[in-house]
Amino acid sequence: MLKTADIEKTADDFSRILECDMSLAPFSSFRIGGIARRLYRPADIAETHALTASLGGENFRILGGGTNVLFASPVIAEPIVVVPRATTWRVIERTEGRVLVEADAGLPMSVLVNETASRGLAGLEVMAGVPGTVGGALVMNAGGRHGTIADAVESVRVLNGTGETTIPATEIEFAYRRSSLKGEMIGAARFALAPRASEAVRERMRAIVDEKRASQPLGARCAGCVFHNPPGISAGGLIDEAGLKGAACGDAAVSEVHANFIVNRGRASAADVLALIDKIRGEVGRRFGITLETEIEIW
Repeated sequence: MLKTADIEKTADDFSRILECDMSLAPFSSFRIGGIARRLYRPADIAETHALTASLGGENFRILGGGTNVLFASPVIAEPIVVVPRATTWRVIERTEGRVLVEADAGLPMSVLVNETASRGLAGLEVMAGVPGTVGGALVMNAGGRHGTIADAVESVRVLNGTGETTIPATEIEFAYRRSSLKGEMIGAARFALAPRASEAVRERMRAIVDEKRASQPLGARCAGCVFHNPPGISAGGLIDEAGLKGAACGDAAVSEVHANFIVNRGRASAADVLALIDKIRGEVGRRFGITLETEIEIW
């Protein structure tokens, strides 16, 4: 648990983890980005909490894995706090038919999915192929047609002004690609999983990854699906029907594999991506009378 003494520091105490005028491109799966005036990289959750408490109410941005964000602003003046990367998860409780596990927000989702599947724990294999961190997946209720992360959440710990608060899943609003955790500094989450034969869990995980590999541009410089699916309709299907697969603005192009992905073919700028988003939205609106809403975060 966090102690009061750990958070009673000023922003000056964190100069060693502060980087000024940093390019944000390396922090985005798009590999696109302007400049962060102040970028903090705390070592762990305790230091993260101490840092955010020291900012004295100043608005700051929380950056996880950067797999669902386009840094569109040439300069971001607000402090950016990078969620500390985690490498391990832990079993908290075992009962008949249920295993409770906990993972820090900065743990890559792929690590948690692969390792729980390998240990015969079912419930998170539906997240196979989802990039980014546990915290980011929670904020956007990441997932796909096989399920979402919300299906396995038991509780989430968030940092506040005096320490930590645990929010049970029943008090979190999860919806399509969003949750009430947006804007919260997540410390860790607990997931209720079910013991199963490890080979069966791994086989389902592999099947989901194979399905995504065949239908999505995995490995490309992109930020996942660009647009929300309108109710009952595939955004990618609309974009494809509008004849926009392969359409480009500069080095930003609509993926030939999945039309709801925009890929950076080399030296795309944020302006290129925004121009292509406008082009897609305009053409889909003209052809089908539907206004697509962006799913990616635009800073």
